[in-house]
Amino acid sequence: MEQERISALIKEARALEEDKDIPTFLPFLQLIASIVGTAILILLAETYNTFQSVNYTQPVQSAVDSTITPIATIPFFFLIYLIPLYFYYRLIKGRNTHFERTTKLYNILTEVMELRGTGERINIIKSRLNELRVTNNNKKSVGLNLVLAAILPFYFLYIYHFMNKDMVAHSKSEKLLLGEIIDVIKSRDPYFTKSLLDHKEVEDRSTFIYIILTILTLGIFGIYWAYIITRDYNQHIKSDRLLKDEIIASLSR
Repeated sequence: MEQERISALIKEARALEEDKDIPTFLPFLQLIASIVGTAILILLAETYNTFQSVNYTQPVQSAVDSTITPIATIPFFFLIYLIPLYFYYRLIKGRNTHFERTTKLYNILTEVMELRGTGERINIIKSRLNELRVTNNNKKSVGLNLVLAAILPFYFLYIYHFMNKDMVAHSKSEKLLLGEIIDVIKSRDPYFTKSLLDHKEVEDRSTFIYIILTILTLGIFGIYWAYIITRDYNQHIKSDRLLKDEIIASLSR
C-alpha cells in the first residue's frame, strides 16, 4: 500500500501543469504600439484638418468626412490601451499559478519523502514547507488589478513592485525548503547531480530607485523594468522546472 501511494504521488507530481514563460517582447510591444499609434494619430489628424479646410458644396458630405478621423482612431486607442493590460494579466496570472503549483508540488514531495523515511529531518522539511505555504498564500486578484490599472495612470508601478517583492520572498522560502530536500536526496542517491546553485533566486530590486529612473526617462526605463521582471520570472520558473524533474526522478529511484 505504501509503495502504491508513493507511485500515485509521483505520478501526480509529474502531471502538474508546467508554468508558462511570459514573452519578453511584451514590454517592448507596449512601446512599439505607443509609437506606431501616435504616428498614425498624427497622420489621421492631418487628414482630418485637410477635410476641414476643403469647402464642400454638400453639407452632408462634409459632415460624413468630419467623422472619419474620430472613428478611425478608435482601434488604435484600444491597441495602445489593451497591450499593457494583457501584459499585466500575464504577470499576475503567472505569479498566482506558479505559487499554487509550487505549493502543490512540495506538498507531494514532502509526503513522498516522509513515506520513504527521512527520520527527524522530515520535521525540518515540514517546517520549511509551512513557511513556503504562508509566503505563497497571497493570491492577487487578476480582475481587480486590471481594473485599477485601466483607470489609474500609474498603477502599473505598484504591479511591478509587488511582482518583484513577492517573487523575491517566494524564491527565498523555496530556497530554504529546497536546501533541506536536496541534502536528504544527495545523502541517499549518488546519481542526483543537481545542487542548490541550480535554483534561480529572484533579485530584490529597489522600487524607489526604479520609479525615479522611470520618471527621469519619461517612462522609457519603465519598459526596461517590465523586461527585467519578465526575465527574472522566466529564469526562476525554468530553474524550478529542471530541479523538479531531477528531484522527482530521484524519488522514483
